[in-house]
Amino acid sequence: MAARKYSSLADFDAVIPTLSIGKLTKFSRYDPKTKQRIESDNGRKVDLKMADESAICLQPVTLENPLTAPFGTSMILDDYGNEKWNMTVTPPTDSDVFKVLARFDRRILEEGKAHLEWFREAGWKGKQLTEANIEANFGSTLKEPEPDKKTGEIKYPDYQWKMAFIPGKLTVVVRDDATGKYKFREKDCHKDIHKVKCDVVPMCTPAYIWLTGNQWGVKWYINKVVVPRVYTRAANTDLSDMLGMEGLEVEVVREEATEADHGKRKASGDPEDGPGDAKRPTLAAPTQDEIEQMFMTS
Repeated sequence: MAARKYSSLADFDAVIPTLSIGKLTKFSRYDPKTKQRIESDNGRKVDLKMADESAICLQPVTLENPLTAPFGTSMILDDYGNEKWNMTVTPPTDSDVFKVLARFDRRILEEGKAHLEWFREAGWKGKQLTEANIEANFGSTLKEPEPDKKTGEIKYPDYQWKMAFIPGKLTVVVRDDATGKYKFREKDCHKDIHKVKCDVVPMCTPAYIWLTGNQWGVKWYINKVVVPRVYTRAANTDLSDMLGMEGLEVEVVREEATEADHGKRKASGDPEDGPGDAKRPTLAAPTQDEIEQMFMTS
Protein backbone atom coordinates (compact mmCIF):
# COMPACT_ATOMS: atom_id res chain seq x y z
CA MET A 1 0.00 0.00 0.00
CA ALA A 2 1.41 3.38 -0.98
CA ALA A 3 2.19 5.76 1.85
CA ARG A 4 -0.09 8.72 2.33
CA LYS A 5 1.15 12.06 1.09
CA TYR A 6 0.98 14.69 3.80
CA SER A 7 0.63 18.37 3.04
CA SER A 8 2.77 20.98 4.71
CA LEU A 9 1.08 23.76 6.64
CA ALA A 10 1.59 26.17 3.74
CA ASP A 11 0.09 23.71 1.24
CA PHE A 12 -2.90 23.09 3.49
CA ASP A 13 -3.41 26.82 3.92
CA ALA A 14 -3.47 27.27 0.15
CA VAL A 15 -6.22 24.67 -0.41
CA ILE A 16 -8.54 25.72 2.44
CA PRO A 17 -10.79 27.71 0.04
CA THR A 18 -11.14 24.71 -2.30
CA LEU A 19 -11.75 21.89 0.19
CA SER A 20 -14.65 19.63 -0.80
CA ILE A 21 -17.70 19.70 1.47
CA GLY A 22 -19.62 16.42 1.26
CA LYS A 23 -23.29 15.56 1.64
CA LEU A 24 -25.08 15.46 4.98
CA THR A 25 -25.31 11.87 6.28
CA LYS A 26 -26.23 10.02 9.45
CA PHE A 27 -23.74 8.52 11.88
CA SER A 28 -23.60 4.77 12.17
CA ARG A 29 -22.12 2.18 14.51
CA TYR A 30 -21.10 -1.43 14.05
CA ASP A 31 -23.43 -4.01 15.58
CA PRO A 32 -21.43 -7.17 16.43
CA LYS A 33 -24.61 -9.27 16.59
CA THR A 34 -25.79 -8.56 13.07
CA LYS A 35 -22.29 -7.70 11.78
CA GLN A 36 -23.75 -4.65 10.09
CA ARG A 37 -23.59 -0.91 10.65
CA ILE A 38 -26.69 0.67 12.15
CA GLU A 39 -27.58 4.26 11.35
CA SER A 40 -28.28 6.61 14.23
CA ASP A 41 -30.63 9.59 14.37
CA ASN A 42 -28.39 11.20 16.99
CA GLY A 43 -26.65 13.91 15.00
CA ARG A 44 -25.38 14.27 11.44
CA LYS A 45 -22.01 14.51 9.69
CA VAL A 46 -20.53 16.08 6.57
CA ASP A 47 -17.32 14.58 5.16
CA LEU A 48 -14.35 16.83 4.38
CA LYS A 49 -11.97 16.02 1.52
CA MET A 50 -9.57 17.61 -0.93
CA ALA A 51 -10.95 18.98 -4.19
CA ASP A 52 -10.01 15.70 -5.91
CA GLU A 53 -11.98 13.76 -3.21
CA SER A 54 -8.82 12.38 -1.58
CA ALA A 55 -8.36 12.48 2.19
CA ILE A 56 -7.00 15.66 3.77
CA CYS A 57 -3.65 14.76 5.32
CA LEU A 58 -1.74 17.47 7.19
CA GLN A 59 1.70 17.58 8.80
CA PRO A 60 1.63 21.04 10.40
CA VAL A 61 5.22 21.15 11.76
CA THR A 62 8.63 19.53 11.36
CA LEU A 63 11.17 18.18 13.85
CA GLU A 64 12.71 21.64 14.06
CA ASN A 65 9.52 23.24 15.43
CA PRO A 66 7.39 20.58 17.15
CA LEU A 67 4.17 21.18 19.05
CA THR A 68 3.74 20.42 22.74
CA ALA A 69 1.31 17.75 23.92
CA PRO A 70 0.99 18.64 27.64
CA PHE A 71 -0.98 15.52 28.54
CA GLY A 72 0.44 13.04 26.02
CA THR A 73 -2.19 10.51 24.97
CA SER A 74 -5.38 10.53 27.05
CA MET A 75 -8.24 8.09 27.48
CA ILE A 76 -11.84 8.39 28.64
CA LEU A 77 -14.72 5.91 28.75
CA ASP A 78 -17.80 6.79 26.73
CA ASP A 79 -21.41 6.08 27.70
CA TYR A 80 -21.08 2.56 26.29
CA GLY A 81 -17.98 1.70 28.32
CA ASN A 82 -15.67 1.90 25.31
CA GLU A 83 -12.23 3.49 25.49
CA LYS A 84 -11.90 6.78 23.60
CA TRP A 85 -8.36 7.99 23.03
CA ASN A 86 -7.16 11.44 22.03
CA MET A 87 -4.18 13.77 22.02
CA THR A 88 -4.23 17.50 22.64
CA VAL A 89 -1.54 19.87 21.35
CA THR A 90 -1.14 23.56 22.15
CA PRO A 91 -0.10 25.80 19.22
CA PRO A 92 1.13 29.22 20.42
CA THR A 93 -1.23 32.04 19.45
CA ASP A 94 1.50 33.77 17.43
CA SER A 95 2.42 30.63 15.46
CA ASP A 96 1.62 29.90 11.82
CA VAL A 97 -0.18 26.72 12.94
CA PHE A 98 -2.61 28.77 15.04
CA LYS A 99 -3.23 31.25 12.24
CA VAL A 100 -3.85 28.59 9.57
CA LEU A 101 -6.21 26.59 11.81
CA ALA A 102 -8.12 29.80 12.54
CA ARG A 103 -8.51 30.35 8.78
CA PHE A 104 -9.70 26.75 8.41
CA ASP A 105 -12.30 27.31 11.13
CA ARG A 106 -13.54 30.44 9.37
CA ARG A 107 -14.06 28.42 6.17
CA ILE A 108 -16.10 25.83 8.08
CA LEU A 109 -18.14 28.58 9.75
CA GLU A 110 -18.94 30.11 6.36
CA GLU A 111 -20.12 26.72 5.07
CA GLY A 112 -22.31 26.22 8.11
CA LYS A 113 -24.00 29.59 7.72
CA ALA A 114 -24.64 28.76 4.05
CA HIS A 115 -26.23 25.36 4.83
CA LEU A 116 -29.03 25.88 7.34
CA GLU A 117 -30.49 22.52 6.27
CA TRP A 118 -27.62 20.80 8.09
CA PHE A 119 -28.84 22.14 11.40
CA ARG A 120 -32.52 21.47 10.69
CA GLU A 121 -31.68 17.82 9.98
CA ALA A 122 -29.59 17.65 13.17
CA GLY A 123 -32.57 18.83 15.22
CA TRP A 124 -32.02 22.56 15.60
CA LYS A 125 -35.23 24.57 16.02
CA GLY A 126 -36.25 27.62 14.03
CA LYS A 127 -35.12 30.21 16.59
CA GLN A 128 -31.68 28.58 16.69
CA LEU A 129 -31.12 29.00 12.95
CA THR A 130 -29.41 32.36 13.05
CA GLU A 131 -25.85 33.19 12.01
CA ALA A 132 -25.09 34.47 15.51
CA ASN A 133 -26.30 31.25 17.15
CA ILE A 134 -24.52 29.03 14.62
CA GLU A 135 -21.27 30.86 15.33
CA ALA A 136 -21.79 30.85 19.11
CA ASN A 137 -22.31 27.06 19.17
CA PHE A 138 -19.41 26.17 16.89
CA GLY A 139 -16.75 24.03 18.55
CA SER A 140 -13.58 25.59 17.17
CA THR A 141 -10.58 23.46 16.25
CA LEU A 142 -8.67 25.65 18.68
CA LYS A 143 -10.42 25.49 22.06
CA GLU A 144 -10.13 28.74 23.96
CA PRO A 145 -8.86 28.57 27.56
CA GLU A 146 -11.75 28.38 30.01
CA PRO A 147 -11.81 29.37 33.70
CA ASP A 148 -12.61 26.75 36.31
CA LYS A 149 -16.35 26.81 37.05
CA LYS A 150 -15.80 26.86 40.80
CA THR A 151 -12.67 28.97 41.28
CA GLY A 152 -12.59 31.06 38.11
CA GLU A 153 -8.91 30.14 37.72
CA ILE A 154 -7.57 29.39 34.24
CA LYS A 155 -5.48 26.27 34.87
CA TYR A 156 -4.50 25.72 31.22
CA PRO A 157 -3.85 29.11 29.56
CA ASP A 158 -3.01 27.72 26.10
CA TYR A 159 -5.43 27.12 23.25
CA GLN A 160 -5.98 23.38 22.78
CA TRP A 161 -6.21 21.41 19.53
CA LYS A 162 -7.74 18.01 20.29
CA MET A 163 -7.43 15.04 17.93
CA ALA A 164 -8.92 11.56 18.34
CA PHE A 165 -7.25 8.28 17.39
CA ILE A 166 -7.84 4.54 17.34
CA PRO A 167 -4.94 2.87 19.22
CA GLY A 168 -4.52 -0.05 16.81
CA LYS A 169 -4.35 2.34 13.86
CA LEU A 170 -1.92 4.90 15.26
CA THR A 171 1.82 4.93 14.66
CA VAL A 172 3.96 6.48 17.42
CA VAL A 173 7.75 6.68 17.17
CA VAL A 174 9.70 8.07 20.12
CA ARG A 175 13.28 9.34 20.15
CA ASP A 176 15.65 7.37 22.38
CA ASP A 177 17.84 9.94 24.15
CA ALA A 178 20.63 7.40 24.62
CA THR A 179 21.05 6.54 20.94
CA GLY A 180 19.34 9.42 19.16
CA LYS A 181 17.35 6.91 17.12
CA TYR A 182 13.58 6.73 16.91
CA LYS A 183 11.90 3.60 18.25
CA PHE A 184 8.57 2.09 17.28
CA ARG A 185 6.82 -0.59 19.33
CA GLU A 186 4.28 -2.55 17.34
CA LYS A 187 1.74 -3.14 20.13
CA ASP A 188 0.29 -0.43 22.39
CA CYS A 189 2.72 2.18 21.09
CA HIS A 190 0.31 4.93 22.16
CA LYS A 191 1.00 4.01 25.80
CA ASP A 192 4.64 5.11 25.53
CA ILE A 193 3.39 8.68 25.93
CA HIS A 194 0.21 8.06 27.96
CA LYS A 195 -0.22 11.00 30.37
CA VAL A 196 3.34 12.12 29.56
CA LYS A 197 4.16 15.66 28.49
CA CYS A 198 6.10 15.60 25.24
CA ASP A 199 6.94 17.47 22.06
CA VAL A 200 5.31 15.97 18.99
CA VAL A 201 5.17 16.14 15.22
CA PRO A 202 1.60 15.04 14.41
CA MET A 203 0.20 13.89 11.08
CA CYS A 204 -3.54 14.35 11.08
CA THR A 205 -6.82 14.58 9.18
CA PRO A 206 -9.92 16.77 9.54
CA ALA A 207 -12.34 13.93 8.75
CA TYR A 208 -15.76 15.52 8.95
CA ILE A 209 -18.04 18.20 10.34
CA TRP A 210 -20.25 16.82 13.13
CA LEU A 211 -23.60 18.25 14.16
CA THR A 212 -25.78 17.44 17.18
CA GLY A 213 -29.00 19.06 18.41
CA ASN A 214 -27.21 22.10 19.81
CA GLN A 215 -23.50 21.97 18.91
CA TRP A 216 -21.26 21.41 15.90
CA GLY A 217 -17.58 21.32 14.97
CA VAL A 218 -14.86 19.38 13.13
CA LYS A 219 -13.64 15.89 14.05
CA TRP A 220 -9.85 15.65 13.74
CA TYR A 221 -8.02 12.32 13.72
CA ILE A 222 -4.31 11.88 14.38
CA ASN A 223 -2.68 9.15 12.25
CA LYS A 224 1.03 9.24 13.07
CA VAL A 225 3.12 10.90 15.79
CA VAL A 226 6.87 11.44 15.99
CA VAL A 227 8.10 12.35 19.48
CA PRO A 228 11.47 14.14 19.52
CA ARG A 229 11.33 14.91 23.26
CA VAL A 230 9.67 13.49 26.36
CA TYR A 231 9.51 15.63 29.49
CA THR A 232 10.34 13.31 32.40
CA ARG A 233 9.98 14.15 36.07
CA ALA A 234 13.74 14.04 36.53
CA ALA A 235 14.27 16.48 33.68
CA ASN A 236 12.04 18.97 35.48
CA THR A 237 13.40 18.35 38.98
CA ASP A 238 15.73 20.89 40.56
CA LEU A 239 18.44 19.20 42.64
CA SER A 240 20.50 22.33 43.24
CA ASP A 241 19.42 22.53 46.90
CA MET A 242 21.01 19.15 47.72
CA LEU A 243 24.61 19.06 48.97
CA GLY A 244 27.07 17.24 46.75
CA MET A 245 24.67 17.06 43.83
CA GLU A 246 26.55 19.38 41.49
CA GLY A 247 26.84 17.87 38.03
CA LEU A 248 24.77 14.84 38.97
CA GLU A 249 23.48 12.96 35.93
CA VAL A 250 20.08 11.38 36.52
CA GLU A 251 19.11 8.33 34.49
CA VAL A 252 15.37 8.06 34.03
CA VAL A 253 13.84 4.63 33.50
CA ARG A 254 10.29 4.67 32.22
CA GLU A 255 8.22 1.54 32.47
CA GLU A 256 7.33 0.20 29.05
CA ALA A 257 3.66 -0.39 28.34
CA THR A 258 3.24 -4.15 28.57
CA GLU A 259 -0.50 -4.57 28.86
CA ALA A 260 -1.65 -7.50 26.75
CA ASP A 261 -3.67 -6.85 23.65
CA HIS A 262 -7.31 -7.48 24.50
CA GLY A 263 -8.27 -8.20 20.91
CA LYS A 264 -10.21 -6.10 18.51
CA ARG A 265 -11.55 -2.70 19.44
CA LYS A 266 -15.02 -2.77 20.96
CA ALA A 267 -17.87 -1.73 18.72
CA SER A 268 -18.61 1.89 19.43
CA GLY A 269 -21.91 3.61 19.87
CA ASP A 270 -20.39 7.07 19.95
CA PRO A 271 -22.31 9.25 17.49
CA GLU A 272 -19.02 10.80 16.41
CA ASP A 273 -17.85 7.49 14.96
CA GLY A 274 -18.73 7.69 11.28
CA PRO A 275 -19.08 4.88 8.77
CA GLY A 276 -15.57 5.52 7.49
CA ASP A 277 -13.89 4.64 10.80
CA ALA A 278 -14.02 0.88 10.25
CA LYS A 279 -12.39 1.30 6.86
CA ARG A 280 -9.41 3.38 8.00
CA PRO A 281 -6.34 1.30 7.05
CA THR A 282 -3.83 0.14 9.64
CA LEU A 283 -0.71 2.25 9.23
CA ALA A 284 2.58 0.45 8.73
CA ALA A 285 5.46 1.40 10.99
CA PRO A 286 7.87 3.84 9.32
CA THR A 287 11.41 2.67 8.70
CA GLN A 288 14.38 4.60 10.10
CA ASP A 289 15.12 5.94 6.59
CA GLU A 290 11.52 7.11 6.25
CA ILE A 291 11.72 8.93 9.56
CA GLU A 292 14.92 10.66 8.54
CA GLN A 293 13.49 11.67 5.16
CA MET A 294 10.00 12.53 6.37
CA PHE A 295 10.93 15.90 7.80
CA MET A 296 13.50 17.17 5.34
CA THR A 297 11.09 19.85 4.16
CA SER A 298 8.51 21.90 6.01
